[in-house]
Amino acid sequence: MQNFSNRLGGQDLTTFRDTVGAKRALEDDKETLEAGFANAKRIRAMRMSTALKTKLASVEGAACSMGGSLLSSFVKKNERKSEERRAEEKKRRREEIATREARYLADKAEAAESRHQEKVEREERAHRDCNESRAHAGVGHADQRDQEERVRQGGRKRGEAQKDVVVGPAA
Repeated sequence: MQNFSNRLGGQDLTTFRDTVGAKRALEDDKETLEAGFANAKRIRAMRMSTALKTKLASVEGAACSMGGSLLSSFVKKNERKSEERRAEEKKRRREEIATREARYLADKAEAAESRHQEKVEREERAHRDCNESRAHAGVGHADQRDQEERVRQGGRKRGEAQKDVVVGPAA
């Protein structure tokens, strides 16, 4: 018998025989080589579960890091909204203050105008009352005026001429 085979690329058959082992690939698995079927199945399942757990942990880590960035983006968004809300409130307060100030100035000007108008009306009433009292004094109070004039003239009636009284030696 020949030690080589053309079908296997001309390799030495003895080395080929020694390298070909069990039906399953060798995974540096001394436990599964001598173990029974059930035990080998359990060991493979444990390895698969640990591999899945490590993969899940890495995916969760990536999700957490991404979740952290999502959380930070939500926090930034909320901060931005609160800043906008504060700016809007500040603007609204400034507008309210300006409106109140304008209303105050308008009320103040209106009050000053009404005071001025009342003063003008009082002066007109006083002037009118004075004129009316003068007019009434001339019509209804003629006797009183006559008496006042007599007192000033020294007790004489109207129309009487005053006699010059000279006190002292006559010439």
